Amino acid sequence: MIPSQIGETAGSRKPKGAKWKSLDLVGVGVLTGINLSAYFSLSGFFYWETLLPADRAAIPPRTWFYNNFSVLLATALLPSFWWSGVMFIYF
Repeated sequence: MIPSQIGETAGSRKPKGAKWKSLDLVGVGVLTGINLSAYFSLSGFFYWETLLPADRAAIPPRTWFYNNFSVLLATALLPSFWWSGVMFIYF
């Protein structure tokens, strides 16, 4: 049922050089920098919010303790996760 040539290669497919030489080092560096800056800016924002009085904060600290807040947050993020998964698979 399975042809014998599946899994066999016609020519030699040995790597010709080191794998790291084919990396886009500029792109990797830019993406790493963007991810690190986003992480530190978000963590700094949430730290700053803890220092402000509750009536002046953009996200008051009591928000995290509302009943069913985790369910609401997961429901709000679900379409975004679905869309990014679809885009990742097909593009």
